[in-house]
Amino acid sequence: MSRLGKLKMTGDKRLMKKLEHLASQKAAKRMLRTSVNAAATPIVKAIRSQEPVRTGLLKKAIKKKVVRGRNEFGYTAIMGADANVQGEINGKPYKPANIDHLVEFGAQLANGTTIPAQAPLQKGFDAGVGAASNAFNAKLKQKLEAEAKK
Repeated sequence: MSRLGKLKMTGDKRLMKKLEHLASQKAAKRMLRTSVNAAATPIVKAIRSQEPVRTGLLKKAIKKKVVRGRNEFGYTAIMGADANVQGEINGKPYKPANIDHLVEFGAQLANGTTIPAQAPLQKGFDAGVGAASNAFNAKLKQKLEAEAKK
């Protein structure tokens, strides 16, 4: 997990190479991307359930994004607080993405008070990894069967 309070989940490169032999490259990429997207959904839901509620904006800001690198075969799901979500607390602007890392890793204030780490990203990932694996396999099986019918 990066220092910025984001979580990454990567698709399997060996699986992508096998998919390229079974189907066209475009279809293989589409199958893997939708499978990684489906696998990230239960993890995002688990992370949202672990987030502390102060205003509810941090829970609302947790999103996922599926990306592919330039020279990579696999896809990566990045989960964390979206920088575009913002609100107000006591009339002042509030961006939950600016404090997400403090909630995840803890903080020490200038007066010496320590705020303990709550680690909602890690706890949510640990809670949702089983459901994510099942969702990945189910979606991949569904896409492979649909591709085989073509």
